[in-house]
Amino acid sequence: MEGLSLPEYHVQTISAAHCVDVNDATELMRAASDAGASTLLFVSGDRGTQTNGEMSKPRIDSLALLNAARLMKQSGDIDPEIKLACVANPCLERALGKGVGASLLEAKITAGAEMVITQPDVVPTLAREWRDEIGHALPGVFSDGRSSDDGNKNQKNQNGEIEIVGGVGLASSSASAVTWMRLVFGQDWEVRFEGSDNNSNTPSKRIKQVLAEYALAENTLDADTLKAWGVERAELAVAEVLCSQGQKFHGVHLMPITSTGYDSAYLLADAIATLVETSRR
Repeated sequence: MEGLSLPEYHVQTISAAHCVDVNDATELMRAASDAGASTLLFVSGDRGTQTNGEMSKPRIDSLALLNAARLMKQSGDIDPEIKLACVANPCLERALGKGVGASLLEAKITAGAEMVITQPDVVPTLAREWRDEIGHALPGVFSDGRSSDDGNKNQKNQNGEIEIVGGVGLASSSASAVTWMRLVFGQDWEVRFEGSDNNSNTPSKRIKQVLAEYALAENTLDADTLKAWGVERAELAVAEVLCSQGQKFHGVHLMPITSTGYDSAYLLADAIATLVETSRR
């Protein structure tokens, strides 16, 4: 559904977890470039498990891929017009602590990222804090094409400003909302982020608050009203991504995981088109 706001893009994902080494990855980059991909999206990917059940260490990660792709662009080994993209996970990164998101994103931009595609803002308060953090630490990410006098703090790549595309998850039920929380925060989020019982603002409690909203809606609304409520919630998320003053994204990526979610994505098409035009004024 990213085509609704980025119709000219053909994004090819390259996962480090599926590559033997950097040389293996460069072959995939050449093939994608030759096939006409306009954007290469680099992710570290799932690491898999060893026979003893412990997580295995990745051979390479997205930073290694970005560095390799940057050098290939410079040498003409792949199309110099191709965009190099990375992923950010605002809610998880903010849950991990202040400064984590800015540090991770700065490393990816330094390695060669020209576009950032975010995971969905499943917990809006965490996502807003992440955007505030990025806006202060890396002003160029939300530059909206305007210049800045912040020197090294103005994060621009060699071809211009960083493009950022915001992910919006379309949860159509409390069950799909739980699925999104596990995808964004990990299967063990309840234990990982619980913190002190005296702290009412832990990531875990914020996650549970969002899940409680879905459970309440599901238990009190009929099916049609519940679907409309979900669409309205997603529309507000899209509006926040595209139109927040000083923190405008360049596009939006709708991310449904159920058939109802896909239906909702199509219902959002007109609203997205209107918001895209509004955000460009």
